[in-house]
Amino acid sequence: MVGAPTKPTPPPVPQPPAKPRASGPPRGDSPGRPGGIPALFVRCLISLWIVWHFSGVFLAALSLEGASPLVQNATQHPKSPMQWYLDASYMNQGRPLFAPIVGPAHVIRYDLLDATGQTIEKGELPSRKLHWPRLFYHRHMMLADQSDFPVSQQMSDYWQRKYLEAFGNHLLAINEKAQTVRLERLAHWPLRQNHVLEGRKLTDPETYEVLIQHTVSRAALPPSLPPNQSLYWQNSPPNTATRNLGIPR
Repeated sequence: MVGAPTKPTPPPVPQPPAKPRASGPPRGDSPGRPGGIPALFVRCLISLWIVWHFSGVFLAALSLEGASPLVQNATQHPKSPMQWYLDASYMNQGRPLFAPIVGPAHVIRYDLLDATGQTIEKGELPSRKLHWPRLFYHRHMMLADQSDFPVSQQMSDYWQRKYLEAFGNHLLAINEKAQTVRLERLAHWPLRQNHVLEGRKLTDPETYEVLIQHTVSRAALPPSLPPNQSLYWQNSPPNTATRNLGIPR
């Protein structure tokens, strides 16, 4: 419109002055390290050790029977640096439990018989009902599992019978009514894929394989030990300090 008053323009608002930034240490220098030790070198060294260590973990697990010659030379050859590292860190022991092809566990079953041949007690080693807690169960499982040696079949059967005879002697010693004990060592295999699909359990009879059987009678028992077993062992302690075999613990 003609003659309308114009609106005055407001003055500009003054901006506050920018605050100066504190200058940090130069890139590549580690704070608190005199002389400016390069942190990149330290990080690379730690990264290389991590890669080396975990490579050893996997190679130790893969260096089982049937592994490729490359893996066995890397982990078992006397002049291999990886073999030195695995022995020094106590990792060169194999882990068949976690291998792709898991082997069987082992169970020892026994029947105690009286003078007429009637069964008075049955049991197995280890037993989930008797051997509890878990550590106690694991100790008995190792007793049943270590009753074997990687030798010829004839020698393996011999030592398995010796172990079963020792178990039989102990069972007869703690069961006065029993005159004979029948023992058998079984391999407990994992469930097959078709068994899992069928809904079977680990206690299925088809998962057990009888390896060897042995019978011990009371007439063949060795001379009885003193009632106080601790005194017997204290009188003739084994000298393990000067042994020539085995890794020191």
